[in-house]
Amino acid sequence: MARKSVAYSMLGLALLFIVYDYIIQVAPSVMTSAIMSEFKIGAKGIGVLSSSFLFAYAIMQVPAGMLLDRYGARSMLTLAALVSGLGTLLFAASHTLLFGSIARFFMGSGSAFSFLGGLFIAYRWLKPSNFALAVGVLQLGSGTGSIIGEAPLARLLHSIDWRFSFSMMAGCAFLLAIIFTVFIRNSPTDTEETPSHSFPFCDVIKNKQLWALASINFITWLPAGAVGGLWGIPYLMHAKHISNTQAGTYFIALWLTTSLMAPLIGLLTD
Repeated sequence: MARKSVAYSMLGLALLFIVYDYIIQVAPSVMTSAIMSEFKIGAKGIGVLSSSFLFAYAIMQVPAGMLLDRYGARSMLTLAALVSGLGTLLFAASHTLLFGSIARFFMGSGSAFSFLGGLFIAYRWLKPSNFALAVGVLQLGSGTGSIIGEAPLARLLHSIDWRFSFSMMAGCAFLLAIIFTVFIRNSPTDTEETPSHSFPFCDVIKNKQLWALASINFITWLPAGAVGGLWGIPYLMHAKHISNTQAGTYFIALWLTTSLMAPLIGLLTD
């Protein structure tokens, strides 16, 4: 198979992991009532559950990048999918805020590798002139996962229990782990060698442009993550007296524009 086809196939696999990551990240936003009732918690408890995922996701970004540089995408994405799936399964079986938060922490730890794994594959396999477009396509996965994890999942919850839905998601993660092991390759030469370029940690954190870009990304993504990822749907349900399905449908506009604009901006950047 031509290198280009293999590269796009593996980028597609990374995209699936990103979609999965954002489904499990935003899913609690459409099941807050059920979770609050079963865990016997209020809005503060829901905030703790959500932040447990995001704390792990944030903390693991630098270690995840270093591990991918050291061990490659195949082994790390496989391990990450297993950890994320285990956390999702534990969350489905949790009955207290403590165990639910621990489970969400595992989910966030595994999901931290999803987008970075896609970047690793794009960097190793694609031409530099196509890199920003590839990042835009990966970002499309985040919007797609967020859409699936809100309105469609809310509709599904009319037919199945929220715990069963998380058990199904755990099964998807374990399936992804098997697929990654079989199909992901770390380099076009089909070897397990690590990247030839090394970026010492101290040099990275001293890069002023990197800090500027990180700050801009934080400021622009914060509203989408906070409102679209968790609190927007419960707010609409409470303020407008509508169902979780209706509230989730409104937020399709946010994630749809995020999805569609990302590849276009990547193309323009390239």
